[in-house]
Amino acid sequence: MFTEADSARASLRREQRKMDARRVKLKLSAGFKMRGLILRPYVRLGYQTLVMFIRDVFTRFDDFLFCVFLSESSRFLLQVLESVSEADLDEVLERILDAVEKQPLSSSMIELSVAEAAVQDCSQSCDETMHELFTPPVIGSTPDEGRNKFQLKTVEALLGSTAKVGEVIVLGMISQLKEFHSGLYTESCFVLAEGWYEDSVFHVNAFGFPPTEPSSFTRAYYGNINFFGGPPTTAVKASAKLKQLEEENEDAMFVMVSDVWLDSVEVLEKIHTMFSGYSAMPPTCFIFCGNFSSAPYGRNQLRTLKDSFKALADLICEFPSIHNSSRFVFVPGPEDPGPGNVLPRPPLAEHITEEFRQRVPFSVFTTNPCRIQYCSQEMVVIREDLVNKMCRNCVRLPSSNLDIPSHFVKTILSQGHLTPLPLYVCPVYWAYDYALRIYPVPDVIVFADKYDPFNVSNTDCLCINPGSFPKSGFSFKVYYPSNRTVEDRRVSRERDREMCEMEHLSAAQTRFALSLFQKIRDGNASGNEFYSPLSISAALSMLSLGAGGNTASQMTRTLQFPEAEGEIHAGFTKLLSEMNKAGAPYALSLANRLYGEQSHRFVEKFLSDTKSLYQAELETVDFIGQADAARVDINSWVEKQTQEKIKDLLAKGDVNSLTKLVLVNAIYFKGNWERKFREEQTRDDQFKLNKSCDTLTRLRYVFIDGLQNESKPVRMMFQKAKFPLAFIPDVNCQILELPYVGKELSMLIMLPHAMEDDTTGLQKLESALTYENFMEWTRPDMMYLLEVEVSLPRFKMEETYNMNDLLISLGMVDAFDLQKADFSGMSPSKNLVLSKVVHKSFVEVNEEGTEAAAATGAVATNSLPKRFCANHPFLFFIRHNPSKSVLFYGRVCSP
Repeated sequence: MFTEADSARASLRREQRKMDARRVKLKLSAGFKMRGLILRPYVRLGYQTLVMFIRDVFTRFDDFLFCVFLSESSRFLLQVLESVSEADLDEVLERILDAVEKQPLSSSMIELSVAEAAVQDCSQSCDETMHELFTPPVIGSTPDEGRNKFQLKTVEALLGSTAKVGEVIVLGMISQLKEFHSGLYTESCFVLAEGWYEDSVFHVNAFGFPPTEPSSFTRAYYGNINFFGGPPTTAVKASAKLKQLEEENEDAMFVMVSDVWLDSVEVLEKIHTMFSGYSAMPPTCFIFCGNFSSAPYGRNQLRTLKDSFKALADLICEFPSIHNSSRFVFVPGPEDPGPGNVLPRPPLAEHITEEFRQRVPFSVFTTNPCRIQYCSQEMVVIREDLVNKMCRNCVRLPSSNLDIPSHFVKTILSQGHLTPLPLYVCPVYWAYDYALRIYPVPDVIVFADKYDPFNVSNTDCLCINPGSFPKSGFSFKVYYPSNRTVEDRRVSRERDREMCEMEHLSAAQTRFALSLFQKIRDGNASGNEFYSPLSISAALSMLSLGAGGNTASQMTRTLQFPEAEGEIHAGFTKLLSEMNKAGAPYALSLANRLYGEQSHRFVEKFLSDTKSLYQAELETVDFIGQADAARVDINSWVEKQTQEKIKDLLAKGDVNSLTKLVLVNAIYFKGNWERKFREEQTRDDQFKLNKSCDTLTRLRYVFIDGLQNESKPVRMMFQKAKFPLAFIPDVNCQILELPYVGKELSMLIMLPHAMEDDTTGLQKLESALTYENFMEWTRPDMMYLLEVEVSLPRFKMEETYNMNDLLISLGMVDAFDLQKADFSGMSPSKNLVLSKVVHKSFVEVNEEGTEAAAATGAVATNSLPKRFCANHPFLFFIRHNPSKSVLFYGRVCSP
């Protein structure tokens, strides 16, 4: 029941509402009559878009240029104005009036439909906001919705305010400022200034950069517009096919080098070493950045630079795999010939690079900066010493100088521009300023800067600085697009020497392996063979340390050592270290040991050399009194080193009371295929043993008595995948490479396309198998990555060789002759002779991978077929790819 007091209060509220409504109507009417309507309509601008807009319109800044962000809301015109507070009413009305001016007005009379359209426009413009910093429309919003949200306004809105305005953030471009707290803030940088406005003064208490807008946000708003450049009008960033190719090509890599001084002999030597290391697996692209001369000034600069590129072309042509497979991108530096220090810079002049481009067709001489599109990834490369310029021209350096690269990257990305510096510091050809913009943010930016190398990731953008190649100890960067990782690499003088030693060892050891095979083949033309040339040559190489005179000369020639024999021993040292390294995705070990008669005196230098070069410790045993017990100990050590695969290396009688020294080498390898064969796909099949069987297989209706043993059943593994494959027409042979996990080791299989002789079908291939042909046939650029249907039998072999006759036939005669043997470097005794060299080996190949072991004891006393079906005899090699050393060699005639 209402009382008179209640009725009076209700009447008062009605009158108050009527007064409020009248006041709103009067203000709205007065606004249309009195306002000059000179303000632009309110539109939404993202941070990066606003920055670029201001940079386009205003090229000189003498004062601050500011935009102000205030609270927003989200409702419609007169029906919702009642919910607007008195403090916000004027602001809401101004927004509505702004929107009205956008409508196509036919008269000065504003009808209801025009007002409704204006309110709708206000709401839509606010809904377009991309960043969470901006608020929903002010009109009709609740107080909580507008908290910590901001609206873009011009700075004039502050100038007309007499009261204190809180929660103000100002976006502007710096021209002068006295004090900063942190960051690389330079003139021409856009910043957010946070503080309060009171008595016509804006009080700043903190500065920060506009937050960088992730590329995904930008593309979600703009769609597939191609911002990056190039012929397509739509971006290929979202291409599923390109993304798939990018992920599948795990071997793709970009090598990035800056300050490639082509007139420096030392730099060219380091590049030669780099190419030598990458020749087995050529990179997708080499990005070479200038300066391309160490002394870029002088009368003969152009002629010198032209000759320097000619020398680089000669160097590239030395490595056919790199010449034919890799791309080369050349980005000019600030001191290379060109139009001063203005960015962007044009490519090097054509008359300088013409001869190089003819000899290296996969080369591109590009602008600085340049843009590279690889599958779905966008890369920007700039060669400019920006870090030091930013530090020199910033108002105040960050408090932590150690984190300069992070501050630098944050500055560049937040500005959306590669050179946020005044024009007098970094001149820009304004018509091409767009080439320096990085909006949307690319995937990778390469800052080829002489500052120390760094990798910094910010807002899904990977920023890389390879540093100056000659000034940073010949360091460079390698980028892998498939997983977006970067590796730090360095070419050192020590690495040069190691590579040279390893190459000499690889060449000598491969020559010895093939010459040894030809001798083994003479005595066994149609049987299985398997041995480790590395194990044999390592044991004999140790022995050669103690040889002298003609004995030493014969051993050197037999082992195919070059004149600089010391490099071979040093090469074995490096190879031992490389093969026995921890953390490898395979098991590979090479071990050596000496067993000496305890009463015999050995030359100290021989013992120290075998220990330092071959890690071979001397263990004294009693050959005189307990020869058989010593033999058992030796066999036990070999068995342990080869994971119990090599047993009884030395048979009874191999050592006796006259034995003075036993040198033992053991090698063990177990690796899984990079792409395993699936066991469920392994099936029963026939393996053809000779040409007669091949004929019978092709002519299935013919039966010939006596040929029932010309093939044998095997378990044939099968898979279909991409592998390196080559075809050598001279010998009608396919070569397939099956890499093991980690790709540091591979099995190379040589399979004749057809059985052409009366035995195994291997005669033509084996006769042509020289060192030169082997290296030529297995060159990376000779092999193509193709999808291949591979059929390979499971097999297991265990072989034992008495090497005496084989080594004598290769020219190592005196070592086995008591009258001629000279091992004076091993022992002062004159009656020391090599009595026996034994080699034993084991291999098993299955769906998982390969397990192989070997031990050696020296006793002193054009078309590319897509099917690779190994159902007839073949040869195989297990190779250590970094050193190109052949660890094992085999021939499968009867698996």
